[in-house]
Amino acid sequence: MPYLTLPIKYLLLLLVLGLFSVRSQTTGFNPFSRYAFGELAPIGGSAQQALAASGIALQTDTLPPTLVNMVNPAAWSDLRYTALDIGSDLQFQRIQQRSALTDYSNVRFLNATLALPLKKHGGLVLGIMPYSQSGYNLTQTLTAAAGTCTQNVQAFGGWNRAVLGFGLHPFPRRLLSFKYRNLYVPDSSKHHTGFAYAWRKTSVELLSQCSFGVQASWLFGTLDQISRFVYPNSNLYSNTLSRNALSVNGYLVQGGLQTGFTLDSSLFKTQRRPLQQPIRIGFGYTYQVPTPIHPVQELDVYSYILNGAGAETIRDTLSSTLQILPINAPLEQGFGLGIKRGEQWQWHADVHSGDWSKIMNPTQNIAFEKSMRYATGIYYQPDKLAFGKGTYFKRVVYRAGLQYQTGPLRYQGTLVTDWNVNLGLSLPLAQNRLFNTANLSFRIGQNGIPGYQTTYVRIFLGCTFQDRWFLKYKYD
Repeated sequence: MPYLTLPIKYLLLLLVLGLFSVRSQTTGFNPFSRYAFGELAPIGGSAQQALAASGIALQTDTLPPTLVNMVNPAAWSDLRYTALDIGSDLQFQRIQQRSALTDYSNVRFLNATLALPLKKHGGLVLGIMPYSQSGYNLTQTLTAAAGTCTQNVQAFGGWNRAVLGFGLHPFPRRLLSFKYRNLYVPDSSKHHTGFAYAWRKTSVELLSQCSFGVQASWLFGTLDQISRFVYPNSNLYSNTLSRNALSVNGYLVQGGLQTGFTLDSSLFKTQRRPLQQPIRIGFGYTYQVPTPIHPVQELDVYSYILNGAGAETIRDTLSSTLQILPINAPLEQGFGLGIKRGEQWQWHADVHSGDWSKIMNPTQNIAFEKSMRYATGIYYQPDKLAFGKGTYFKRVVYRAGLQYQTGPLRYQGTLVTDWNVNLGLSLPLAQNRLFNTANLSFRIGQNGIPGYQTTYVRIFLGCTFQDRWFLKYKYD
């Protein structure tokens, strides 16, 4: 397609990947995904997974490579380059159910996200990604008056979300104006000096660095669960087949805030000395509104028999119900702290809570509790501005992160927990494509409760393509 410009090609690729994710999404195996909305998908692209999906206080770098921060929409205000981020998720799992061990593996779509700068102090992000997924196949034998019966429960499908949001940096010049009025003037004309100046400067800088963001997500998709109860003698008893489909057509709304201040000098023997690499201390906050999502539940129960070849023949429809569940999205809040030194490294930590206590599925009769998530991540890049032969590994970005989560599900009296350790790299693709990177992240962790645990290894693969769009050239 030589007649297509590069931006059009990126948009078409995003559309194709999005449609592919909706139609051919594969699922894995998680016994706890049978409850509520299934297993929630990780937030962010393949690069952010190496940071344990943290980043509430993580600002977007104005210099490439760009990490599209999907945790806090306020970070989008600093976008300077158009970025297309796509990724996939490879999983290898070992399921422990009491003394039984079972191995599974699968491949799942992670994200397709397009980030666009708006003017000088804003950014727009749109994309498509999974919200929750369900995948399991459970079989157990039960002893009843009719003999030894078999129960099999299978699930598949998931909910997806289409994301549209923007970030805004409304007061970028406040700090510069303050310095112009108070620093670059004769001492006799200064309004603030000493401690008063430092305090006033920090206050103005917090306002000048303040960014806001809003993200809206449209939820769509279906979680399917099929259950079979098979008797040993179909001539005397009719087997039972039930299908429970939970479909959604709702929306989520999330807001975010980021700010911070910079330490550019240190006090040494009553004299201030400039720091070779300034230290920035940042703060972040996110809030998700408990919007009504009202999923539609379709529950059909049939009686059936098995012929000699094992084929199922429906005898009768025992019940068929369709109802709208009065469920709202959980209220979620997150707080983040970040410390950045120059352009080489940055550390940040998140505390995130979700109020699931008001969510209950009537057909499952299971209540949920508040969830808590703790995550921390650090990244390091030896020399962002390195160029030329022999500088490849100086431009590689190294990342690591830790995560621990409790809830929201309590199973057999114990809160379900999840912990994981993460490592990752962002590799420049070529010398003449400095802005494009291949992202590789590894995650190892464990989910569940004692006796019912999933030990997993996840490999996140993705690419970030960056370029400048919509340039207005002054010279031809």
